[in-house]
Amino acid sequence: MSGSIPPGPDDEVPPPPGGFTPPQPGPPPAGPTGPGPSATPYSVSDAFNYGWKKFQENLGPWILGVLILFLGLAVVQVVYNLVVGGLLDTFSTTTVDPRTGDVFIDETGGLAAALVGALVLAVPVTILGMIVQAQIVRGGLATCEGRIELGRFFDTSLLGPIVVASIIAGLMTLAGVIACYVGAVVVAFFVQFFAYFVLDREARPWESIKASFSFVNQHLANIIVLFLASALAVLIGALLCGVGLLVAYPVVAIAHAYTYKVLNGEEVVA
Repeated sequence: MSGSIPPGPDDEVPPPPGGFTPPQPGPPPAGPTGPGPSATPYSVSDAFNYGWKKFQENLGPWILGVLILFLGLAVVQVVYNLVVGGLLDTFSTTTVDPRTGDVFIDETGGLAAALVGALVLAVPVTILGMIVQAQIVRGGLATCEGRIELGRFFDTSLLGPIVVASIIAGLMTLAGVIACYVGAVVVAFFVQFFAYFVLDREARPWESIKASFSFVNQHLANIIVLFLASALAVLIGALLCGVGLLVAYPVVAIAHAYTYKVLNGEEVVA
């Protein structure tokens, strides 16, 4: 029986009539790029173990950084209280009963002045508190990236978006207080990572709020456990005459940064 023998893999295939050779298919198009699943498995205990380990390895920058930030905030708070108290004393009126010699103090005017002063001065004090929190977040991220130093706690880059995002988060929390106190806790819980998205990815204020909501929602079980463990750590630190906060805050901050990095598929330094 006769017939054609199919060409082997090394045989040259003659071109079709007309001399036209169809183009060979190219490689498949590349898919979207981005971080894949994290190679580091996550657990809350691993986050706190990492936080404790990195805090011990970087005692100097963390203790000095947190101490300076907290002392600065405490000084501002003391000045704020003195100013409000001074307004109360200045605008209060004192009268003496000429018959009995009894002294009467009318604090109505002083109370009004103190209230107005407290509301006005509360704005810069609150903004300063936002900045302190952001600087601690900055330190946590830098620690996970292996580039922590004292100067990181006083870096002023991206503070504008941080303040704007903090104000948005604060207004949302206030709305939760007005609607229901539980709502305020829920809002605060879901927006707790917005500063990480601003500082790590330079997200815009509103985008960072939405990113935090999405991130917490995707990893709800882990974040709930992290939130409760962090609250317990800070409470224990506060009970130790407040000195324990110099340990609790850094460990919690590093644990949160570790959580943000690992659950987003990013690597952290060993």
